[in-house]
Amino acid sequence: MKFDDLKCELDLMEFNSGDTDNSGMNGWAVPWSDLMMVMFVLFVVLFIYSQSKENIKVIFDGNAESQVAVNPADELIEMISFHREAMSSSSRVIMTPEDVLYRSEDGAVSMKEEEGELKIVMRGNAFFAPGKNSFETKTRQYLAEVAEVLKTSKHAIHIIGHTDASDAAMVGKDNAFELSARRAAKVAEYLINTKSIDPVRIIVSGRGGVAPELPGEMGQVQGNNRRVEIVVINTDVNAQQGGL
Repeated sequence: MKFDDLKCELDLMEFNSGDTDNSGMNGWAVPWSDLMMVMFVLFVVLFIYSQSKENIKVIFDGNAESQVAVNPADELIEMISFHREAMSSSSRVIMTPEDVLYRSEDGAVSMKEEEGELKIVMRGNAFFAPGKNSFETKTRQYLAEVAEVLKTSKHAIHIIGHTDASDAAMVGKDNAFELSARRAAKVAEYLINTKSIDPVRIIVSGRGGVAPELPGEMGQVQGNNRRVEIVVINTDVNAQQGGL
């Protein structure tokens, strides 16, 4: 009888001991699951954030640092940013609502990629006054920086001049094409004579006022339409000449 009583006590002790161990395990079970859930949520948030920021190259702040690999386009962005604060308020223009690689705070300069080609657009009073094809004060500084980027490749360069309503009012609509071509030629002349860009790479054309960036009816958009575009074409001039 005593043996049976002792066996019952031992069995009871083992049972209580097992309860203690299990209670400890159960006590950790809930916090561990919570921790795993927190880690999962954190991972998802970080993943979404990294994907959304991966390809952003637009700079809005002159003090912002590029988070992408260095390439000629990013180098141009950094150099142009040094000069944009000096632009007067009269040169401010409206930007079209589209993604760009770079745009200055006043909208006078932008750079974007279109169908694999790099397009640099220079607008408004920052570059050419209405009816004029002579450079403004800051034009050469911008062009000097653009030229350094153009030197990094042998691709063809298409320089396109445009006019706006203020140009037509000063020189007449019949002379708008000539004025736009002269503006493009002025830029080409600077790149060739001052920055030693190979003239074989350069194509010059004038579109007059037939290809406005924004409709004139919008008002206060003349600075957008009075512009010069520098398009780096995806064609290696030297390679083409070698194949002839």
